[in-house]
Amino acid sequence: MILTLIGYAVRSALRGREYSGESVGPWSPFCPGEYVAKELPDPHSQTIACCLEIAASTPTGLSDAEAARRLAAHGPNLLPQAAPKNPLRRFAAQFYNVLIYVLLGAAVMTAMKMSMLLENMLLENMPSSDTAKTA
Repeated sequence: MILTLIGYAVRSALRGREYSGESVGPWSPFCPGEYVAKELPDPHSQTIACCLEIAASTPTGLSDAEAARRLAAHGPNLLPQAAPKNPLRRFAAQFYNVLIYVLLGAAVMTAMKMSMLLENMLLENMPSSDTAKTA
């Protein structure tokens, strides 16, 4: 409750109003005329009637003529299509992370250590040239 009141006070202060405890603003249960604009401010906190008024719509939806007019004015409601990524760039993007570099460095150091251990093991088990001559 306290955080809600603080939020209301901050929002109203940002809009140049003082919070007086009255239900005024975008969180109010009625739709004040000053918010009728091209965009819908805080639609989650408005009433259905207020949202319909701002969107210039009705509960049954837009008429065919209004829908055609809005389609002509604003275009279809589609997201822009992203260009497909090159598979080589997509693969290279997998390595764009510091953790990956740390893991690759650890793998290289482990491989170097394992090769040294393997080399030492092979040298220890290899018959020396002195023992090969005496046999």
